[in-house]
Amino acid sequence: MASNWSVCGICDFRHVTKPSVVWCSDCDEGLCDDCKEHHNISKSSRDHDIVPIGEYQNLPTEVLQVAQSCRKHNQKYQIFCKKHDCPCCKKCIIEEHNECKDFVDIDDVIKNNRKNKLKNEIQLAREAINSHLDAIQKKLIEDLKLTIDKENKTIQQFLKSDEQNEKEVKEFQSTHLKIKQHASELQTFLTMKQMERDITAKEKFMQSINKRGSLSHSRFFCKIDTTLEKFASNVKRFGEVVIETIPSDVPYVRQKDKQAQLMIPVPAKSIDDLILTLVQSVNTHSKKVSGCTMLPDSRMVFTCYHPGYVTVVNYDGSKDFEIKSGNAFDVVYLDDDIIAVTSGVYSHNIKITDMKLKKVTKRMHVGSSNDGLALKDKHLIYCGRGKGLKKISLSDDSVSTIITSKLSERSYVITFNDRIIFTDPSTNTVTCASMQGQVKWIFKDEIILKYPLGISVDNDGNVYVIGRDSCNVVVISPDGQRHRQILSAMEGLHEPSVLHYDLVTNKLLISNSMNKAFLFNVTS
Repeated sequence: MASNWSVCGICDFRHVTKPSVVWCSDCDEGLCDDCKEHHNISKSSRDHDIVPIGEYQNLPTEVLQVAQSCRKHNQKYQIFCKKHDCPCCKKCIIEEHNECKDFVDIDDVIKNNRKNKLKNEIQLAREAINSHLDAIQKKLIEDLKLTIDKENKTIQQFLKSDEQNEKEVKEFQSTHLKIKQHASELQTFLTMKQMERDITAKEKFMQSINKRGSLSHSRFFCKIDTTLEKFASNVKRFGEVVIETIPSDVPYVRQKDKQAQLMIPVPAKSIDDLILTLVQSVNTHSKKVSGCTMLPDSRMVFTCYHPGYVTVVNYDGSKDFEIKSGNAFDVVYLDDDIIAVTSGVYSHNIKITDMKLKKVTKRMHVGSSNDGLALKDKHLIYCGRGKGLKKISLSDDSVSTIITSKLSERSYVITFNDRIIFTDPSTNTVTCASMQGQVKWIFKDEIILKYPLGISVDNDGNVYVIGRDSCNVVVISPDGQRHRQILSAMEGLHEPSVLHYDLVTNKLLISNSMNKAFLFNVTS
């Protein structure tokens, strides 16, 4: 371990003292914020694992004291000698292990160690399943034994009772014979009446036994739980190997990388667990805001329908610059400082705008009004009002129809995996459909959501919708079955119009129609 982990090693080498914020075990030194950013994008160190300095401090002392490079030669360990069971640098091999033959790359040793750990986890899972199956099998056998014992006891009691009845019947027969031979007629009459009553009682007893099912045959069989019966056919695999991709801390991320993150299978967050924390209030420097998005460098973009400006705001809230676009309704970020802007009702063009040049570089003619806008692969999907939901290719400008149903003005759209979700303020609905236009679900609850406008989606498919007239933000579950109000006028909303969920930073940008926006952290 380095002698001083509390200061940045790189700055310290330049005789500058800065506190370290992360620790790189590969470099064996701490890094400040500035050096960490360079470290993350440098070709030689971008694959290094770094941890927050606070977490590194919490490691056990014996771990912190382990040297990750050769103390003798001050070189990084690269080889592992199996004969001596120790790591070696290049000089160690020449000086001390020149006769050894069984070497392996130390990275392979680490990978094998991780592999063995995963194998152990699989084995433990298998043992847990076996143990559980053994336990429920034992319980079933015990239940079987108890059931058989109980049934045997019932049968024995019946047989005993039956033997007693048989004995009494034989006594009746013997008595009857003696009466016929020796008793007077009166004695015979009275005795027969008594015997008749006794026999009637016995008959009723036998009838009751028959009704209770005591004379029925008992057949034992084992009814296996259907879950276990289908186990062999339904369970096709023991588990799956998942590669977890942890996003870099570097702010530069292309839009297509954002889209790719939607495909990573991670456990979904329940809408009940979502927690919004206000990061800052933002002056949009705009009036009648109708669209917004966030750039990879954390700047914010707002479109102003009238008089048609695109305004870029720095993360600290200061105004960066403004582009006179003309009829700017909604906006999406494409790539490399390029944005696409719809025109609403006044123009049938979608404008491709270069923010470096601060001007429109291309106009894509779509043949209809165009309001809400979303990016999907190499297509722009837009709300075409009376023309329905349309898409235009970024490569050849070809236009095709996804949904023919008319949409009202100020409808917005977003995509998630193979789904399209769009709002229609005139019907107070949020609709989810496939890319082929097949409707999956429709959400409508005018008590909770009125005049839905801007829409966005998080990495788990939870849908965030602005309600202008209900003055709130509602989140809808991916299946459209559940909803929850997460923001209202109490949090500063006043005629809210649009919102944007940043998939990389998990921040939610929400804008009122006039002047003010809010940036929230979303956690669970």
